[in-house]
Amino acid sequence: MTSNKPADMLPLRPVVFGILTVLRQAPLHGYGIMQRANDHVGHRALLGPGTLYRTLKELRADGMIEHAEAPAGTDARRHYYQLTPFGDDVAVAEAQRLGRLIDTAELASQQAG
Repeated sequence: MTSNKPADMLPLRPVVFGILTVLRQAPLHGYGIMQRANDHVGHRALLGPGTLYRTLKELRADGMIEHAEAPAGTDARRHYYQLTPFGDDVAVAEAQRLGRLIDTAELASQQAG
């Protein structure tokens, strides 16, 4: 793990934030993560398999995600992933950071016009 403080991990790359956001909902296998992340961005910036699996490896190394048990009745060959408490904290910290940026931009827009 590179840091034990969520703020030290920020800002996140959009692909990382997308994956963490998807995994906040439920553990998923790689292809499911890719589908949901692409749905969230309206397929404007497609997350492909190479980027996905490279990023999942990075997130595991940073302690933000871990392997999860596959739900009963699913294909045992699929690797499921879930957020760690640290990963959840990082996702929340990034959402708050982005919210502050939006607030600042809206304030600047109101003052300008």
